[in-house]
Amino acid sequence: MGYVGTAPLSGDYRKLDDISGSFNGSTTEFDLEVGSVAVTPPKETTLLISVGGVLQEPVSAYTVSGSAITFTAAPADGADFFGILLGDTMAIGTPSDATVTAAKLASTFLTGISATTTVADADLILIDDAAGGTFRKMTRAHFIESAALDAIDIDGGAIDGTPIGANSTSTIAGTSGAFSTDVTVGDDLSLTSDSAVFNMGAGNDFTITHDGTTGATLAGNPITITAGGASSWTTSAGALTLTSAAAATWSTAAGALTLNGTGGVNINEGGSTIIGISDARAVSTTNTASIDLDASGAIQINSSGGALSVGNDNVDQAVNIATAGTRTLTLGINDATDLTTINALAPITIESVTLTDETVSGITSQFETGEDMNRGDVAYFKASDSKMWKADADTTAEMPVVAMAAEDIDVSSEATGLFLLFGFLGDNGTFPAYTVAGKIYAPETEGPPTQTAPSDDGDYVQVLGWAVTANSVFFNPSLDVIEHA
Repeated sequence: MGYVGTAPLSGDYRKLDDISGSFNGSTTEFDLEVGSVAVTPPKETTLLISVGGVLQEPVSAYTVSGSAITFTAAPADGADFFGILLGDTMAIGTPSDATVTAAKLASTFLTGISATTTVADADLILIDDAAGGTFRKMTRAHFIESAALDAIDIDGGAIDGTPIGANSTSTIAGTSGAFSTDVTVGDDLSLTSDSAVFNMGAGNDFTITHDGTTGATLAGNPITITAGGASSWTTSAGALTLTSAAAATWSTAAGALTLNGTGGVNINEGGSTIIGISDARAVSTTNTASIDLDASGAIQINSSGGALSVGNDNVDQAVNIATAGTRTLTLGINDATDLTTINALAPITIESVTLTDETVSGITSQFETGEDMNRGDVAYFKASDSKMWKADADTTAEMPVVAMAAEDIDVSSEATGLFLLFGFLGDNGTFPAYTVAGKIYAPETEGPPTQTAPSDDGDYVQVLGWAVTANSVFFNPSLDVIEHA
């Protein structure tokens, strides 16, 4: 039967600390220690006690309670003492139910058992019923096919006679299965049904579906495909078609995103191709929508060989460049090495019909200016400081007129200004009410052109162009300057 109180020690014999120093002829109770650490004998018979050279009989001569011993008669003052704490002997016999724990088993107890590389259907597997706290046995077949299993982690071995491992081709046949944790496949994963569907998401809201032939359909909303490096989508034959009924993002965190179709690439909207790139590298649209290239940085179109052509398909249409916003259109390079040639094989038209207030159309250039100017003021170029200054037809040093201010110029805030060299300019505030089609001349007072030719001796007469409207002019300064005598 089991013990009441502290269980006895087995095979552990220890000498008690000497307590004779506390004997005085009257005290009967003493604490028991080994190495100054209290010990608790399970019962009197596990002690061998000697007082004054006489062995004491357990129970009748002394009793124990916890770590204290109580003598029936108080030991005499000066009597010697020794005591031995004995281990209790016991026969193991048959262990009681539910008494053998993992700690009682040696960690190497399995090493003496021969390993096997095959498992028979009749072989038994021992499992722990966590709910009931009992062991149960299962056959190999029952263990594999059990619907109650949440996951099976297999490395090597076999399922239904088919080897599973890194160097084998495996097939697991069954009706259905579920994994509640991650599943890692070290090699190919095959869904062999022509109607196979690969589902993702709690509601199966993303799917990859086999189309019954040789293709597949990805379905989801939205679908974002992101690559950390260069990536390619390639067709070995036929066009590559991208279709999205909702938002779709294709991006790479680094490297190029490559779409590669040997028969061309199509970009679809609503099931129809809106932009197509043929295998001849021709980009086309199938509707009237425009193709816009928009970037926060520079957009560059280059050709390492052959010409860059715009509007060379023999279709009558307008080619618009920089038709909205403030734009700087740069043609050519000036590095004293490369040469840019502009060939005009047709008439060049500088627009005047749509010219409005405070606008300019023509050939312009930036120059330093020596004084404030208003748009429409005419200027001469001073050789001594290489700056533009206001022209005056009655002063030799302030002639001839070579340019017209194309904007209001404040010398205190800007060193250079925009000047019209040839073309049209309109300004309702600067220009007087010109007579339409009348000539304009260099003025005798600094400012915009006048339609009255200078007539005093010493004045200079220079035709600068003509009036298109009451407040706009065509500026084309003649280099023939006549001095009145």
